[in-house]
Amino acid sequence: MGMNVLLETMSTSVHMNSNLSFDVSSCDTSCQTISENSGNRILGGPTSGRRGGQATIEGCQSLILSVDRVMQGYTKALRKYPLLTPSDDQPLSLPWNTLRWSRSGEPWAEVELQLELRANDGTARLRYDIDHVSQKTGPQDYPVSMVARPCGFGGQRWWWICPTTLKRVANLYLPNGGDRFLSRSAYGLCYLSQRQAPTGRMHERSRKLYVKLGADFRGMSWELPLKPKGMHWRTYEAICARLEMEANGLDRGLAQLVERLTRGN
Repeated sequence: MGMNVLLETMSTSVHMNSNLSFDVSSCDTSCQTISENSGNRILGGPTSGRRGGQATIEGCQSLILSVDRVMQGYTKALRKYPLLTPSDDQPLSLPWNTLRWSRSGEPWAEVELQLELRANDGTARLRYDIDHVSQKTGPQDYPVSMVARPCGFGGQRWWWICPTTLKRVANLYLPNGGDRFLSRSAYGLCYLSQRQAPTGRMHERSRKLYVKLGADFRGMSWELPLKPKGMHWRTYEAICARLEMEANGLDRGLAQLVERLTRGN
């Protein structure tokens, strides 16, 4: 197979695999908005910087651009056509692809993306004009640098370089009120779980473990769900051990709360 045919076939494979679709849950009227501030740090909302008042990724209905998902099609195609591995002398330019987001199953946002890759770095060009939850981004067209680093078990992993902080990150975010995909620290965002009380985080971790067991979480119980059909016993026992650890943590937290209340009286 000639080099031109290989390149065309690989480009088609990458296009088919990177025409990604993401889903974002419905927002409500309490959706937070990011506002730009002076300096490199971009803060969100009137209570930004206060304890517990930091804007969250979920609260801002942030679009998340994952480098792993963007590079998924390229990585698969490269394993099939290793002769097309890019080099510094011969970079690999891939065709424009479209990344799509939906909200509650309905089409919402689109980003056009083009990759130019070299041996250990590259550039992604982004084009979009998104009508976000309450503010439009306006037409945007800009490059985002990328870098590849070797993995401990062979191969390499790609990373974004945040245009603002210049730090290496796996995800870039476009929150409501922002106009560019930047890192979480550039927008001053945190995860919703980081603002939860310790007991709330324990309940959330337990809920996710129950989901793995195919069961609904209705509060901690020593009667654990049965092992799902097809799950290895080692996996099931590991999940049960983690659930027991979370339950013990909740018990300790409750005991400490009772002790504080009793001491106060």
